[in-house]
Amino acid sequence: MHKDRISLISEVEQIVEQEKHKLEEYSSALSGTFNHEKVLCIDQIILQSNLEDVELAKTSLDSLVDFVTDQNHEDSFVFNNVIKTAGYVLKKSVASRTYLLRHTPTLHGLPIVLDPTQNLLLSYKEHTVEYGRGGYILFQLPGQDPPLRYEDNPELKKAAEEMAHKLYGDVPNLRALIFTSGLASANTFNDFMKSLSHSNGRKNYIGDNCWVEIKKGVVDANDPTFAIFDETDTDKIMELLRDDSAQSISLEGIQNYATLHATDLEAIFSEVKRMDFKRPKYMLIDHVVTFDTNLYERHFHDGMPRNFCLAAFISGIKFTQAGWDMSKSGFLFLRYDPENFDEVADPYTKINDIRAMSGRVPSLEEAHLANIETSETIRSRMERYDSNMEYLAKALDARFKANGLGQVYSAWLPDHPDYETAMRNYGNGGRILYLKFGNHVTGEVLLNLYRYIADEAFKDNVPVMAASNFGFSSPHIHMVRHNVFGLSLRVSPGSTDIGTTKLFAQYLPEKIEAYFRENVVVGT
Repeated sequence: MHKDRISLISEVEQIVEQEKHKLEEYSSALSGTFNHEKVLCIDQIILQSNLEDVELAKTSLDSLVDFVTDQNHEDSFVFNNVIKTAGYVLKKSVASRTYLLRHTPTLHGLPIVLDPTQNLLLSYKEHTVEYGRGGYILFQLPGQDPPLRYEDNPELKKAAEEMAHKLYGDVPNLRALIFTSGLASANTFNDFMKSLSHSNGRKNYIGDNCWVEIKKGVVDANDPTFAIFDETDTDKIMELLRDDSAQSISLEGIQNYATLHATDLEAIFSEVKRMDFKRPKYMLIDHVVTFDTNLYERHFHDGMPRNFCLAAFISGIKFTQAGWDMSKSGFLFLRYDPENFDEVADPYTKINDIRAMSGRVPSLEEAHLANIETSETIRSRMERYDSNMEYLAKALDARFKANGLGQVYSAWLPDHPDYETAMRNYGNGGRILYLKFGNHVTGEVLLNLYRYIADEAFKDNVPVMAASNFGFSSPHIHMVRHNVFGLSLRVSPGSTDIGTTKLFAQYLPEKIEAYFRENVVVGT
């Protein structure tokens, strides 16, 4: 059995073991609910049915392990179908322990909640239903100071903090929140920046190549508190760090656009540690494709500088959830020294307030699915992913150069201008690459090529997903239009087995060559 398959089996077994442990905790707590004096006969029937669902979920989890360990299945078949069976099985497992979240309570007296994870904060003795379903607990008590406050739902808080620990270990003063998506995480952070700027007159700066949706929400909307800048200019970043009127700076690690510029965070943070910030300075890192790099301990193991907050957000769809795209989620991580931070509002508390009011809060079902991995499974899977990525980048580069198909853009290639920066800062050359063709390949030609590859892959039963984003578990292509760079194909090998990666590295250029040959694309 190939080592890739062995690593996948270990990863699945760990995830299943962790999920079974959660089911055991849930069923044990659920069994205790039977004895509550206000649980009526009909509710006892529902509880019994739910316990049976939990047992069925355990059986389904066993079937997932059986699937990946079955010696009769080829590696490629297992790797490229586990996205389907794992998604079904794990959603079934999570559903079995969240069915009662929407349970209709009794019609008389105090409404009794049956789910054992709910309403233990406000009314433990009565165990009554709490209708704050926006992902928060809202306190409005007479004489309370402050008179109104939001607190994170305990289960959502637990999911976010557990994911932070799995990614980065035990980092002092690291705060975590979960959102409906990575975009929601960034937008909520920017809403906080906007609220501060309206009172202090300071400005926020967003890198020109940060997510287009983020820029559209602030810069393109002509929000006067935000401006864009060229984040490939390290001197400009240093200038903004020294400028007291600059409140926040948004950057990407290895940028998700065609030239794949890698930001030298090592150099930037070395300067940050020597600076004296008179007022709070914020830096937001789009950490989506570099999410497993521990910025907090790697650069600030001795603690955070006075008045400096390092925030990072990741998208749960792309790389957490084992890359299986089972739920929509995003995480925001904040680290600052609360004893040496002169902000008028505590960042974590304020962002939690804004999240509660904005509705950017995932359901508990989504949060549970976003938190299925272990620290070991993440590390194991991303090692395989990066090995695939390096192989694909070098194989496509050699083929494209030999046949004059175009250019491969990847920081895994030693001749990429940011190769050394990427390797030194993140230990990898990015988790995607771009294929750029000549100007003769118009938008219509590239779109038809994209569809052709997808149709051929389906007919040939070759695992190639043509989609904007599908979890990055299997080979994937997507057509991208950049306002400066132009048209390109974005490509990922996924965290599949090396056999599939080698097949993809051969199949993709063959189909591109065949399409250009059959359609006589001038200039190729």
